[in-house]
Amino acid sequence: MDLNFNSKKVNMQGSRKVWFVFFTLSLLSILEVYSASSNMSYASGQFWRPMTMHSIYVVLSIVVAYLVHRLPTSIVKILLVAFYIPSILLLLLAMLHGPQINGAGRWLEFGGFSFQPSEIVKLTLLGAISFLFSAGFEKKKGSINVGWYYAAVVTTLIPVLLILKENLSTAVIIVLVVLLLTSIAKPPRRHYWGLCLFLLVFVLGGYAGMKNMPHSLVNKIDEMGLHRTSTWVNRLQEVDTLPANPYEFPVYDNLQKTHSRIAIATSGVLGRGLGHSVERDFLPQAYSDFIYAIVIEELGLLPAFLVMILYLILLYSCIQIADDCKTRYARFLVMGLGLMITTQAMVNMAVATGAMPVTGQPLPLMSKGGSSMVVTGVYIGVILGVSRSIKNRKEKQELEQTNAIEK
Repeated sequence: MDLNFNSKKVNMQGSRKVWFVFFTLSLLSILEVYSASSNMSYASGQFWRPMTMHSIYVVLSIVVAYLVHRLPTSIVKILLVAFYIPSILLLLLAMLHGPQINGAGRWLEFGGFSFQPSEIVKLTLLGAISFLFSAGFEKKKGSINVGWYYAAVVTTLIPVLLILKENLSTAVIIVLVVLLLTSIAKPPRRHYWGLCLFLLVFVLGGYAGMKNMPHSLVNKIDEMGLHRTSTWVNRLQEVDTLPANPYEFPVYDNLQKTHSRIAIATSGVLGRGLGHSVERDFLPQAYSDFIYAIVIEELGLLPAFLVMILYLILLYSCIQIADDCKTRYARFLVMGLGLMITTQAMVNMAVATGAMPVTGQPLPLMSKGGSSMVVTGVYIGVILGVSRSIKNRKEKQELEQTNAIEK
């Protein structure tokens, strides 16, 4: 099969760099998920099931990305805006009637499969925000209108408040990405920086409050319905102190943090080798939230650093695509999607390396998880679709110039 991206046989158009990052991370994820889930597959007796299921989702994400990248941006715009409200309803349904998995009601089950509505909400929210920013942009002032700006704030606030109760880290990432995207839209400075200051005070106040909150108060808040409060407080109040006697280290107090650090500390520059992880047998969620620690342990520090670079290449590609966009909607959407993928990836890596408190964020395009993998495939497809339309427009302009010169 001809692998030329410009070949009509393959018919894969759009940014080559985005395709390269997409395929590289997807292939690596199959190998690492199989290695990281070996203890789970051994215990169940189904040795190939984790990799088989993950491979199916990887292939599905590639198919989804291909199909989406063939859609016109105008169709994508209609679909994302139209599905914003339904995605919010799915989020409410998960909160009220979804199963509790790992102590949080983030999931919905349908036909034997489970998915997180928050993954869909992140996508539709970026579509809605991009629409509001593009619709409210004033050419004379070179920024968005105040009314449209606050409409975007309310549009963001609705899902964030719903997600906050069950998934604090996802809510924080959404707010951060929307703030970054808003800065690109050049909102009224006084209103924007006022909101940033309010959020900063709110976050610092919440952090200080939970850091010093007595457990008696935590229990009361849990009983009132905010059952994730104890989890947040415990993660923030963990103190990294090393005992004088290393044999007294509390290994079993926090298995995720402890064994992820052991995995990194024993990796070396070249790692243990692909498939030779030791900590996968002790590290909970080794194939999901902490897969980056397994990547470091098996491949070493330099390849793990290159994985981080791949995400930055993806973001840089999104910046280049956004600069060439003809419409403001496409520009905001591509930047929002690039920021969402990269921010989530950096948060996951920071958690795996101990730079941040433990959260439940998967590593995009690598962690085991069907809904995350498929929705990220939609992200990639939209980005590629916009870059495809840009290339087609440039080729058409070049052809018209050539014909004009010949005449």
